[in-house]
Amino acid sequence: MPGHPLIRYRVALLSAVSAVPATGATQFRVDLVPYAGLYLPTTTLMQGGVLKQKASPALGSRITVWLLGRVGIEGTMSYAPSNLTTTDATDYYPGPHSAHLITRTAKLVVRVNPAGDMVFQAGGGVGRVGYRGAAYCGGAAPCDPYLRADVMTFPSKIVTAGAAFRPRRSVALRVDAEDYLFSASFSCRNGGHSPGVCFSGTP
Repeated sequence: MPGHPLIRYRVALLSAVSAVPATGATQFRVDLVPYAGLYLPTTTLMQGGVLKQKASPALGSRITVWLLGRVGIEGTMSYAPSNLTTTDATDYYPGPHSAHLITRTAKLVVRVNPAGDMVFQAGGGVGRVGYRGAAYCGGAAPCDPYLRADVMTFPSKIVTAGAAFRPRRSVALRVDAEDYLFSASFSCRNGGHSPGVCFSGTP
């Protein structure tokens, strides 16, 4: 495949925080929460191409183990029910357009100020971004051999920043922005012309 496009997108997250404190000699806290957010693709899928994922809601769950007060180890899983779109209205793309993303991450998060009504945090880590749906399977199930299923998930670097605050004494909210940076190369046969992202043959 010629070229590996550099993919980048951002996700804004809002979650309610519930703490499960641990007991024993080693004190730590576990936050296990669902969250909702917004998936914002910032580039096209292909170098010089016009196909792009649509912005969409994102839903997921997060578990954070806080150690030493300000340092946390965090894992997330999320789903964005996005679709494909074209950036050029004159470009012909026959479909299918159904395409969603599944992400899994592992991060180190550090609080930058002491605990209080407003706490800021930043961190980074690694993850995997999976492209799924008919657009990545040639419109068939199981995936058409024009697009091989084993190259639909890619490793990613992640940078995150956010804040947690308490609008009420019994309620805590957390807002985050996550930036994903990774390279993707979809494996299509020479010539392409199958349904989906392999239609052009050169994703």
